[in-house]
Parts: sequence; C-alpha cells; structure tokens
Amino acid sequence: MGALAILSPHLDDAVFSCWHLLASSRDVRVVNVCTAVPPPGGPIPPWDRMTGATDSAARMRERLEEDERALALAERRAEHLGFLDSQYRDGSPGDVLGALRDRLSDEEVFAPAGIGGHSDHELVRDAALELGRKVSLFGDLPYSTQWGWPAWMTGEEPDPLRDVDAYWAQFVPEGYEPHPVELGEEEQQAKVEAMRAYATQFSIFEAGALQRLTDPQLLRFEVVWTRRGLE
Repeated sequence: MGALAILSPHLDDAVFSCWHLLASSRDVRVVNVCTAVPPPGGPIPPWDRMTGATDSAARMRERLEEDERALALAERRAEHLGFLDSQYRDGSPGDVLGALRDRLSDEEVFAPAGIGGHSDHELVRDAALELGRKVSLFGDLPYSTQWGWPAWMTGEEPDPLRDVDAYWAQFVPEGYEPHPVELGEEEQQAKVEAMRAYATQFSIFEAGALQRLTDPQLLRFEVVWTRRGLE
C-alpha cells in the first residue's frame, strides 16, 4: 500500500484517533495543523486553565515536546503547519487549504471527521474535502465515544434508546460509511503509553475514573469513514 498523510488538527489527535495507522508498516506522514506558539503574556483561555497552565506560550512549547515523544514511540515524526489553535486566535486562522496543497503530495489522506463539532477539527476536515482527492475520515477521540461505541461495532445487544450513529451523522458528510478497526492487546498497550506522553492533556481528556481514553471497551476500537464506492 502507498504512503498516507494523517491531518492532525492538534498535537495529540493522530495518536488518540489513528494509532492503527501510526503502528502500521505503511509510510505515514503526520501533518499537525494548529502548532503555533501564541504570543507571550496574553490571557490564558479556559482550556489551558482547565489543564493547569499558567502561561499559554510555555504550555504550547510543552505540547510540542510531548508530541515528539509520543510519536517517537511509533517511530514517527510530525510536520507542523504553524497555525494558531482556536483558543488563541480571534477569527480565521489563515489559508489552511493552501498550506495543505503546498505540503501534500500524492499520499492517501486521512482527516478528522469533526465528531463533536470542535472548530479546528471541522476546519481541517473541510479543507481536506476541498483538496479534490480521495479523503478518508477518522473518528475524533474521545469525542466519537461521547455515547460509547455503537452496538454493531462491539457485538453488544442494540439499545433502542441509544443511537450513536445518529450522533455521528450530525458531523460526517453524506456518502461516507464507517469501518471499525479493532486494536490488538499489544496495540492497545502501546497506544496508552503514547497517549500518556501527552501529560498536559491526558488527565483532562481521561476525565479521571471515567477513563474516556483508556476504558478497555473504548480503547479497543478506532473508526474510519470512507466514501462509498471508493474503498
């Protein structure tokens, strides 16, 4: 199989959502989009405060180092596009589509599905879909499992009062269908180690005892959408 590029809105999304690709034998490029260090001395936005940051510029530099360590566990490195995270900017981030066109070659592209509606994830998804090429979409974790995995993925009895597909359908473009990927035990263990490398982000995403990242039933799967007829 040919080379692929994972478009990661933030410095942890490729590891959280696409470990099956990072751990594969394929030629994988990680392209991180929102990687710019904000100007020093600015106000600390809510997300940074929630993760215990007292200086957003210093925190972003920490996150860049975390990303390098996490990806090294899969023997990967990332390229950075240098756009500001939405929490640090006011208005448009700039020409993300143009930057992707300049950076990508003929790789197969994997972009976030935008599950959960985070503006940076939707920005990267929409730019990828405008590239005019085959694009697969990955399920943004932990947002994709806000209501758990659908029963058809886990083999559980369907719950008529819990329709995860209806939640996903709010974000995934029409014409795409999901394909579950099941991680083996060694892959799961390696993924947890890599996720924990994002020390500044792990605790808040894990949500303590709720284990939004490492609960065995959630950790077991990832999901990718492909356009019908183009698998």
